Amino acid sequence: MMQFFAGKLRSGGTLITTEKGVMCGWRGNTQRAYTPGAQTDPAIAPHRILGHEGLERLGQRLGLTVSSVEVPDPWVASKVKDRILVLTKQ
Repeated sequence: MMQFFAGKLRSGGTLITTEKGVMCGWRGNTQRAYTPGAQTDPAIAPHRILGHEGLERLGQRLGLTVSSVEVPDPWVASKVKDRILVLTKQ
């Protein structure tokens, strides 16, 4: 999915997510997987979480730089309650 998004960006284009957005995943999910080849073994759960460092590594591979920004508006910041991550195509 990230490869698709990065391929659609022009130079200087950005993708925006939050840190919680890259920390969600499949931890503890042992339900049926609907993706062909997907594994539900709980032992591999940590590998299903991208995380901030994983996003930076993926970004480097796709020609994206990752930076975080502070939300300047206090009202918006109170609703987001998370660091905003910006991926910019080089």
